[in-house]
Amino acid sequence: MFENLKQRILENYDSIFNVLCELESPNTAIKELNQSIEALSKKQKLQPRVDQCAVFLPMNLPLYSLITFVVLPKRNCHNIYYRPSKLVEKICIKLNNLLALEEMGIHIIASSRKAFIESYAKNSDVVIFVGKHENAMDIESKLTDQVLFLYFGVGYNPVIIMQNCNLINAVDKVSHAVLFNSGQDCAKPNLIFVHKDVCREFIDILSRKVSEKRCELLRLEDFHDLMNYVCDNTSSVENKFECFFENNKLYVSPVISVKNFNINICFGKEIYGPLFNIIVFEKEEQLIKYFTSSKYFEHSMYISHFGDSFLYNDLYYIPFLNEKIVDDVDIGYEEYGGFGTNTSYIKYRGLKISKPLLINREIEMFYLNKEFNLFMNRYTGNIKKKMVIFDMVKLAVSNIFKNNLYFAFIFGSFSKESKNQTSQDVDLFICLKKNDLLNTERFRRWYFLFHFVFGMVPDFIYPVEIVTLDELNTLFSKGKNLNLDIDNDSEAYDIVFYTQIFLDKKNIIQGEQNYISLYKHWEDKLYAYSKKWCKQIVECMQSKQSDYYNENEMKLKFLFYKNDLNELCKYVFFKEKLTHYSNDILQEIESPLFKILFKQQMDMLENNLNVKT
Repeated sequence: MFENLKQRILENYDSIFNVLCELESPNTAIKELNQSIEALSKKQKLQPRVDQCAVFLPMNLPLYSLITFVVLPKRNCHNIYYRPSKLVEKICIKLNNLLALEEMGIHIIASSRKAFIESYAKNSDVVIFVGKHENAMDIESKLTDQVLFLYFGVGYNPVIIMQNCNLINAVDKVSHAVLFNSGQDCAKPNLIFVHKDVCREFIDILSRKVSEKRCELLRLEDFHDLMNYVCDNTSSVENKFECFFENNKLYVSPVISVKNFNINICFGKEIYGPLFNIIVFEKEEQLIKYFTSSKYFEHSMYISHFGDSFLYNDLYYIPFLNEKIVDDVDIGYEEYGGFGTNTSYIKYRGLKISKPLLINREIEMFYLNKEFNLFMNRYTGNIKKKMVIFDMVKLAVSNIFKNNLYFAFIFGSFSKESKNQTSQDVDLFICLKKNDLLNTERFRRWYFLFHFVFGMVPDFIYPVEIVTLDELNTLFSKGKNLNLDIDNDSEAYDIVFYTQIFLDKKNIIQGEQNYISLYKHWEDKLYAYSKKWCKQIVECMQSKQSDYYNENEMKLKFLFYKNDLNELCKYVFFKEKLTHYSNDILQEIESPLFKILFKQQMDMLENNLNVKT
């Protein structure tokens, strides 16, 4: 099916190119054609199908959007009805006719949004919407929870320019990202963070690069937004702004705006035009403040990073594109989106999951997954994601370990209901009666896939703690004679780590009486161990790192007063036992983003080990 369509595009290449040029530049049209052909070139297997799918297309990149959001999902749908944006309706009709999509069971519907919802979306099994979040919520509200709703929105894709990067390469990549389709693209960088040491040089190279560029704007409202931005920020605009009409088309020059870092200016209105919104920073702590803000989490997607830094140590749950931009990884047959709550998500049977989406995969994983739907039948009303996760983990632990299970509990940020949903994984502790390597490996495979399905970033290096009762008792027994210093061995790490886990908040999911019996036996001793170790850490910091101790004296004393072993352990070193099974398991999960995040965690571990060495 797709091979025939690819051939049709090739046969009608010039006609399609001319149609696209009614809307966009020749360079954009060529790129869109090539991306579409590439997406159709990947071999596809016929999959189980739903009866009907309804798609709301965006206004930009009409051919590539048609292939990505309509044609490729046809593999899982008998009939697809799609509604183009009013702005590009005539162009989409021409493309639909040139590609003879009606023969494939793909139908274009030129109607109002309201009419399309009533006649098609409400009667569909799957609804796909690409556009603004407020419009998505309006459509969602009109559908039943039996409809699988897939949302692709606008994500934040900031760029970071470090002082040690290749500026020529960075400017080439950033200028392409901002000027592609005249800046009217949802993957355009919203901010360009540039280190102050290279800011002037970066701006000079960029100015020369774009000085002769002119960009067509399709919508007057986008022109008004850009014009208002220039008028409101005259002191920060570096270059001369020009606009003119030619052949009834509106053109503008790129705008280079430069401001010093201030968290309050980082969340302004999104401008759909050729705006280089440069923010000058001095310290990485400023960037971390932005990337850990709640507003950023709502729309987080990618970070394009040029140069060297250790930022991903703190932001391991956000995919970094090193020396790349979003366009380098945007492939129509692979997942797209981010982990931000309003970037991209599925909503089905009352459950909302924010994650990068691949339409065919989500249809198979959720709507066509009989096991998942049988599981969801136990819930009614407003389903809480946490409730579903608890039950699924409980079921998996029970089914895999059966009578060999002594107890299991969830701990960490998920148990504490952290507001940082983007970075949240499910920390799990399982205590067995005896070792079971086969089922331990089986469970870890389930654990990775489970996080993948629910859009959570797992701890790839230490994915789940599984020990036997004898091993646990032995470790706790050794805690009596354990003394901490600046440098500690891997056994000390295990003893302290498990002590922290047992003293922290947790949700017991299996074997509650067994857990209570064990914990009551060790409770007083574990608290005593913790207090002793906290004191030892403060004392060794005081004696061996006097300057550092003097700088952090009040903080260390406060942590000691709180008996905060978890935080105090960050001031000393532990040799950790490294595991490698996650790399093999990850190969079974077809997710480019998960592979990026896995590499970041491994790099983070290597950097930490180098620092400790």
